[in-house]
Amino acid sequence: MNAKSFVLVLSAFFLCSAAGSAFAGPKQKVGKAHTNARQHRQEHRIRQGVKSGEVTKKEAARLKAEQKAINKMEEEALEDGHLSKKEKKHLQRAQNAASRDIYRQKHDEQKRPEAEPSGGEVTSGDSSKSTDTAK
Repeated sequence: MNAKSFVLVLSAFFLCSAAGSAFAGPKQKVGKAHTNARQHRQEHRIRQGVKSGEVTKKEAARLKAEQKAINKMEEEALEDGHLSKKEKKHLQRAQNAASRDIYRQKHDEQKRPEAEPSGGEVTSGDSSKSTDTAK
């Protein structure tokens, strides 16, 4: 096979593969990449909630377990290499429920107890010491 025919065969291959992907249509919104991105955002919301004190460690553990169950559900759905419409809908509903749970936990009245005042605030017991040293 000479160089011209090799280039011709190679370009025909690329043209066919490009044409095949063009006819495949737009990608589904709820694919593996979309699901993973959503999972990542929800896990970030849980971490941020713990950091800000909006979510207790016990609540975070339950929310993380819910995310883990959704990951397992997705892995099982992808065992055949394809997500059916029914599987996509099921995953999306599970993610919607998890998102609602995260929102509810972040906005409930329950707060994580603080260990000590932040920023070196002066408490009522320390105010007499600070005035004595200022003289």
